[in-house]
Amino acid sequence: ILNDAIREKIRRLCESNKISEYELAKRSGVKRNSISNFMNIKSRYLKLATLIKIISVFDLSLSSFFSDPIFQDIEVFK
Repeated sequence: ILNDAIREKIRRLCESNKISEYELAKRSGVKRNSISNFMNIKSRYLKLATLIKIISVFDLSLSSFFSDPIFQDIEVFK
């Protein structure tokens, strides 16, 4: 569920900033294939270092990224 919320948050950021996956890859330095595989659920996980590179494109810190209400009710550990 956490990864689904991360995908959705990244998708929203891209849409609101009019950035394609290609442009996100270019600006973040993350391989487009890695972004595409995660966003299309071909890859279930995203490394923290990769997430940091991606959100840096939007000038966000980890704390501001995860402060979105989309993450509010997610249980990370069960």
